[in-house]
Amino acid sequence: FPPRQPDIVQIIIPSPRYFAMTKKTITQAILSCHLAVFLILSSLISGWAVEPESVKKISADSQTGPLYKIGPGDLIEILVWKEPDLSRIFSVRIDGWVSIPLLGEVQAAGKSIPELATFLEKRYREVISEPTVSVILNESKSWRYYVIGEVQHSGGYPLDTPITVLQALARSGGFQEWAKTDEIKIFRSENDTVLEFNFKSLTRKNDPHQDIPLRPGDTILVP
Repeated sequence: FPPRQPDIVQIIIPSPRYFAMTKKTITQAILSCHLAVFLILSSLISGWAVEPESVKKISADSQTGPLYKIGPGDLIEILVWKEPDLSRIFSVRIDGWVSIPLLGEVQAAGKSIPELATFLEKRYREVISEPTVSVILNESKSWRYYVIGEVQHSGGYPLDTPITVLQALARSGGFQEWAKTDEIKIFRSENDTVLEFNFKSLTRKNDPHQDIPLRPGDTILVP
């Protein structure tokens, strides 16, 4: 037999360029994984993030509003169980008082509906055995806000539903031609507070935190 030829093994040595491309590919893959992990963590953290306290307060105010207090001009119905002669509708006078049979003069303004009912039950116990009193607000006339200045329809408006500054301006018909919409002020009787409202900033920069809910007695001035 003829002698066997040795097997020839071909060894291919990659070029330096191949190693450089492989290293670059691995690096890109690692960076892509890091970016994916970062995006996932960011989405989770944003979901856990707590809303700023100021935003919470405004949101809570727009949903619930202040506790209703009886005021001058309000029509309230007082019902005394099993006492039809004592049950009737009363109009709160301008001084905040009402004249109630058997009790005389009673201050109603400044009290909430439950507070007035509790107060009347306590007073009626002096003249009636085991009285049960209910108070119903038939018509609210004391809660009002005001819009003055460069608007189409200035004046007083009933605060019969929760309303924000922007909604109140729309209700007044909008601005007149030369209104300075970036210098609007809200005069709040509570603690003699003056609040600023920039309509231009609200519409251009989408800054809804300015659009706060109105409170009884608020006056919006559009210069």
